[in-house]
Amino acid sequence: MKKYGVRTAAYAYFSDAVAYLDELNYPVVIKASGLASGKGVIITQDKEFSFKALELMMKDKIFSPGAADEVIIEECLQGKEASVLSVFNGKEISPFLSAKDHKKIGEGETGSNTGGIGVVATNPHISEAIWQDFDENILTPILQGLSAENLSFASVIFVGLMITEIGVYLLEDNLRTGDPEKQSIFTLMESDFLETIQKAIKRESIEISSKPAHSCVAVMDSGGYPRPYRKEYEITGLETLHTSYYIAGAEKENDRWITSAGRVLNIIGIGTSAQEVYKNAYEAVKKISFTDTFYRKGIGLS
Repeated sequence: MKKYGVRTAAYAYFSDAVAYLDELNYPVVIKASGLASGKGVIITQDKEFSFKALELMMKDKIFSPGAADEVIIEECLQGKEASVLSVFNGKEISPFLSAKDHKKIGEGETGSNTGGIGVVATNPHISEAIWQDFDENILTPILQGLSAENLSFASVIFVGLMITEIGVYLLEDNLRTGDPEKQSIFTLMESDFLETIQKAIKRESIEISSKPAHSCVAVMDSGGYPRPYRKEYEITGLETLHTSYYIAGAEKENDRWITSAGRVLNIIGIGTSAQEVYKNAYEAVKKISFTDTFYRKGIGLS
């Protein structure tokens, strides 16, 4: 990002960060530098909390082995988050609709980070001016960097953004579809997804069209997620749904769906307004039942 002028937060790497805690301007973001299933981020408000976060990550190893042997301490950006999926054909980047992902387990964006607790599309905080800023300061420099490094391939490019008072910043950049962002975006897609990917592989130009509507994904979790949770509970009520849903963490046993992970189901609501999609998604959620069911109740209203 620094090399090619992609706008992002100031940061530094540390293998022993404790000695620098007195020098930081709080709040800060402490991240595991390795893979942590989208959960390796802790925002700290002071030195004491930062010390505890480092102890949990580097000593107690609460994430996957080796994920936090080194950490990144980063400027804490304040604003509204956004997610944008795009398709790269080796020459051009073609974006889908924007989405707003909710990461925190608690209402009002509180508590621990999850891999995704709910999504709305399109993102209500992205105006035409903000999209222009994103194109100029994020998307174009990424494309220039890919070209300069001779990285020509066909793939989905996922970017996570923070919309601040002074501009759009890149939080993360991956070659994958985000889950559950993809369900909210692809639900509204009018273009053929397979045809889009085939065009990318052939290095052909891509135009992505979407319905003039909104979508909401309500994620149903196992109680306790993202911390330890129990599983292997039967899911009931799926046959009553009249809306789309996706199995995220369940396995079928003798015609019964049994929970097998923290994020269990992604329930989709579609409509012409935020209120309508919220109602459609959560009316469906209330028809589903399994032991220790948990879900955020305000997805799509903030």
